[in-house]
Amino acid sequence: MPGNRLESGVWGKHPPNQSRRGIAGKFSPVTPFSNGYRKLRSSSANSTTLQCRRMRRSKTCGLGLVALALMLTGCSESNWEPNKRPAGVPPYAIWAGGPDGGSYIWCDVDAGRDVNTCTVWNDFTGSIVEKGDYRLLREHRAATKNELQFRWADRAGWIGLKDNKTLDNLAMRHPR
Repeated sequence: MPGNRLESGVWGKHPPNQSRRGIAGKFSPVTPFSNGYRKLRSSSANSTTLQCRRMRRSKTCGLGLVALALMLTGCSESNWEPNKRPAGVPPYAIWAGGPDGGSYIWCDVDAGRDVNTCTVWNDFTGSIVEKGDYRLLREHRAATKNELQFRWADRAGWIGLKDNKTLDNLAMRHPR
């Protein structure tokens, strides 16, 4: 049927005094990113169309490269650790935390009492924030040496470990 959307590539029939590009007004669904616009622009094979396509490709490729670079450089955990270990923190303490800060942590296994004796230091000042006996939350046992892979310390009685395990300070009252 003459004048329909499929035949002309846009909504409705063009008025005789309006150019093909002018129909992409506010009443038409044709926008610079729609298929109708591409049909209109590609019907006149000129260098402007080719340049626009090249620019879109280069922008897309450039954004992809920037995203890849950010993923490769911004996702390593080691760059969050402070450059200088504060005075008062022993060399065997391990730093754990994130971009907003962290703590130096050291825990040892006391198999006779079935607890972990832990110390948590402030990563900026080096002062001791927590010290005491800990057990695994929900398991009520000491963590093994292999399980002591620190992820965080909330400085309120909990120390996060790998595999979503948490050490709980026995001296503090937490809901267990």
